[in-house]
Amino acid sequence: MIVRESELMHYGVLGMKWGHRKTASSISRSKTIKNYHEDYLKVHDGKKAYQLSDSELKKRNKRLQAEEQYTRMTQSQNKGKKAVKAIIGFAGTLNAAYGAYKTYERFGRKIVSKIS
Repeated sequence: MIVRESELMHYGVLGMKWGHRKTASSISRSKTIKNYHEDYLKVHDGKKAYQLSDSELKKRNKRLQAEEQYTRMTQSQNKGKKAVKAIIGFAGTLNAAYGAYKTYERFGRKIVSKIS
């Protein structure tokens, strides 16, 4: 077998099947570790509500409400973005279909004119 430097050969990963992806549990934990802000860690440290003072409870409630509000706001933006992408994609499909129609119409006219 002759191998040239300009060729790229790839035989895949041993044991992998075409079209199959690794499950989340098989991916190593070190890749999924996130750097959380210290405020987030203070709120989500596993303490029960009765173990907190009034001021700590108020701080945590404020943080949790802010997180919930942020999540709601970003989700609504993503829904709008998805809707716009779908509309643009549909418009592109319509444009392609119209172009194909015009092409076939032109060829059809040529064939009819040759027959007549």
